[in-house]
Amino acid sequence: MSKAFTGVWIPKDIYLAEGLTPTDKLVYADIVNLCSNKGEYFKANDTIAKEIGASSRTVQRSIQKLENEGLITKGFNGRSRTICLSSIDKMAKLPRQNGEAATTNCPTSIQDSIQDSKQVSKGVEIIYPYESEIFLQTWMIWLQERKEKKLKKYTQKGEQAQLHNLQKISNYDEATAIKIIEQSIAQGWAGLFAIKQNKTNSRPKLDAAKALKWASGR
Repeated sequence: MSKAFTGVWIPKDIYLAEGLTPTDKLVYADIVNLCSNKGEYFKANDTIAKEIGASSRTVQRSIQKLENEGLITKGFNGRSRTICLSSIDKMAKLPRQNGEAATTNCPTSIQDSIQDSKQVSKGVEIIYPYESEIFLQTWMIWLQERKEKKLKKYTQKGEQAQLHNLQKISNYDEATAIKIIEQSIAQGWAGLFAIKQNKTNSRPKLDAAKALKWASGR
């Protein structure tokens, strides 16, 4: 049974962190509060945005920043994106307004192997061409599919380039972009390719009556 919402408590370490924006702090505090007992955070970006009065893009950037800082790890459970807390040692390295060393009782998440494998360039974030939850989930399924096929993992720049390419070959249409990803998954392809259109015969259909009339000279 999920815990009843009674508010969000912001720990001192988060509240005083100089490296986080107010939105970063709100999002991170919510994750910390809901990830007790090494749990997972399931809220969608749209839900978070509505709760804190921000845009989905702003929430997306905050989550990406928290991941870049090593404070959280993102995953996928087969249905939706999940977030877990990372090592508390990362929180201790964030600068404080009063210069004090950080101490926190935040629960940790056993995701070391995932965190170690991440290739994140600090200060660089992934910008997604479409912000809906269904697109993000489909993209994460694609990344998981590549991982299971033991394909080379995208670098951060490589992933961004693939997203730009996807936007282009989908003709800037989200529904088409999702179909392109699903097509590659279904076909077992290693890359993303534009949807193949069924070629129609450009020649006019044969009219039997007219053909007979023409053949008889009438």
